[in-house]
Amino acid sequence: LQQQQQLQLQQLQQRRSFCKGVRVACRGVVACRGGLVGGGARILETCRPRPCSLLSRAVHPRFAGVERAYGAETYRRLADTTVVVVGVGGVGSWAAEALVRTGVGAVVLVDLDEVCVSNINRQLCATQGAVGKPKASVLAERFREVNPDVDVIPLLEFVDESNVDDIVTGAAWAHLGSGVVSSPPAVVLDAIDDVRNKARLIAACHNHGIRCVTCGGAGGALDPAASLRRGDLAVAGGDALLKATRRALKDNCGFVPPVTGNGAPWGIPAVYCVQTNTDKSRASAADEYGRACDKYGSAVCVTASMGFFAASATLEEVQRP
Repeated sequence: LQQQQQLQLQQLQQRRSFCKGVRVACRGVVACRGGLVGGGARILETCRPRPCSLLSRAVHPRFAGVERAYGAETYRRLADTTVVVVGVGGVGSWAAEALVRTGVGAVVLVDLDEVCVSNINRQLCATQGAVGKPKASVLAERFREVNPDVDVIPLLEFVDESNVDDIVTGAAWAHLGSGVVSSPPAVVLDAIDDVRNKARLIAACHNHGIRCVTCGGAGGALDPAASLRRGDLAVAGGDALLKATRRALKDNCGFVPPVTGNGAPWGIPAVYCVQTNTDKSRASAADEYGRACDKYGSAVCVTASMGFFAASATLEEVQRP
C-alpha cells in the first residue's frame, strides 16, 4: 500500500511539473524536462530554449484539446470566426461560454438586460455580486478571464425593428472590436424569447444571407435528455415559442421559405423543447406567447443543456461550406 501511495504521489508530481514546464515554455523562456531524484522528488532541468510542442503548431495549450477534437483546419477557422449571441440569459449565457471555450475568436453579446436575483437559478452571469450589472458586461469580463485573446464585445441593446439589421450585419458593433472581429458574422445565435423581435432577427439573417441558429423555450422542463431536440425550425414541433415565431415570420415579417411544401426545411437550425411541466398548481399566469420559463419556472439542467446544444449547432454552421 505504501509503495502504491508513493507511485501515485510521484505521478502527481510529474503531472504538476509537466504543466509548469508548459507554462514556462509558453512564456517563451525555456522548455523543461524532469529528472527523478531520491525519494521520488521531481526537479526541473532547463535545456536549450525551444518552443513547446504545442506552440510549434501555433496552438495555445488552453485550446490544444479543441484542436485535437476538431482538427487543425477547423480550429483555425474557429479562431477567425465571429459569432453574435443575441440574448445572454438562461440559454444564451451558456451557449456563449461554450463558444468561447471552443476557441471562437470573436463573440458579440447582445443584451440590454441587467442581472437580477431571480436569474441566479439558471443564468451563468447571475451571482449575488453581479446583481444590477449588465449581463453582457458581466459575461464579457468572465470570458476575457477564460481566454485573454478573445475579442468579446458586449452590446447593451435589445433587438427591435430599429436596430435588427445593424446588429445582424455588424454595423452596430464592428467598430468596437480589437482586430479579430469581422462583419458580417459567420453565425447569429438567437436566444431571445420575445416573439416579435425573435421573428425580426431570424428574418433579417435570412434577408442578409447570414446563418442563424434559433432556440425555443426551455422553461417548465426538468429532464434535458427527454425534452430537448435539434432540427429545422420548419418542423420544430411541441415548442410553443417556436410555433409562435413561425407564425410571426410569415404574418409580420414577410418571410418566404426557401422551399415550400409541408415539412420542407427552411435551412434554419433550431434547438427546442418538447416537454414541459404540466402541473398547473405550480404555474403562474399564462404567457401570451407560450414562454414557459415565466409560466412554469425553469431548471438550469435544461436551460444550460439547450445552450450547449445551440453552441454545438452554431459550431457546425461555422464548419459547413
